[in-house]
Amino acid sequence: MPSSFPDTLQAALMEAGVSRRRDLAKLGRRSAHSALSLSPPETLYPKGAEILAASLLSVAPLLTSIELVDQAVRDAGCTSLANALAHNTALTELRLEGNELTCSGAAALAQCLSGRAPVAKSLQSLSLRSNRIKSRGAELLMRSVSAMRLVSLDLCHNSLAGDLWPCIAAMLGGPCSITSLNLSRNRLGVVGMENIIDALQANTALTQWDLSSCGINYHGAQCLLSALENNSSLSQIDLQHNAIGNNTILRLKRALEDTRARPPP
Repeated sequence: MPSSFPDTLQAALMEAGVSRRRDLAKLGRRSAHSALSLSPPETLYPKGAEILAASLLSVAPLLTSIELVDQAVRDAGCTSLANALAHNTALTELRLEGNELTCSGAAALAQCLSGRAPVAKSLQSLSLRSNRIKSRGAELLMRSVSAMRLVSLDLCHNSLAGDLWPCIAAMLGGPCSITSLNLSRNRLGVVGMENIIDALQANTALTQWDLSSCGINYHGAQCLLSALENNSSLSQIDLQHNAIGNNTILRLKRALEDTRARPPP
């Protein structure tokens, strides 16, 4: 087990009297720091995440940012953290990247964020990139967006599939405040992509959409072109590493330029 934490947290941990992971429970009682960031070589694992969650129960209202990258907290640790953060009124950023989360972990977060928990109103940025939540986990999270004030959602590299397109459309076409959406490195394909045409035409929030390496072809690009005809907000779409011809890329570029020049509704 690791014996120390990153230098960025050293001041907080010294103040709290914490030098080892098993002493994390002390952190909640004595630290008033608003940001928590952990990355390798330190690793929490599920047990460490549970200890951290227990300590956060007393300082959750103070935290504005939590960044746990490659900490292997897994679903059990994610569930503990979600329960601990439910009543946070200040958290604006949550990054749980590369933590081996599956649909179960995403479900715990979705349950926390979709109810009347205060954190659903404060959280603005959520990143779960490089996990394995799959389409079902993403669907649960997307359904909770209408009850939130989220502006950035990153689900890059999560084994999402094409059956998610109707849910993506429902999210973007409903009450949605998301301005930046990252779905890159997921094999979404184009089957069902036509669902987003009406959704994007109604959406006035989304400005940046990363669809790089998503298996999108000419048909998918045509769906985007149709959607952009009446969209007034989307100004950036990343379609790198997709099977789209140069002529279509130029047409999309011109359509995005037209969108930027179009006055808001």
